[in-house]
Amino acid sequence: MQHADTVGRLFNSLLYCLGGWLLFGIFRRCMDRRSAVLAALLYLAMPFSFYATTLLPEVEFQISIYLLVLVWLAERG
Repeated sequence: MQHADTVGRLFNSLLYCLGGWLLFGIFRRCMDRRSAVLAALLYLAMPFSFYATTLLPEVEFQISIYLLVLVWLAERG
């Protein structure tokens, strides 16, 4: 049971990093590269977002929202 907990937290941590990358992509389409880097770094450095990723199950929901926004922006051109 201990390994399942560790694997789940590792999976959420990887999704957390993917979320930072997706946010970078979203902000890069809407703003300049510098703003996109800043937004992604602020997201990754925010203590609550990391806490929520390792302990709460909502990270998959966050990733799905980021992906939907990125797809919507890609379709807009």
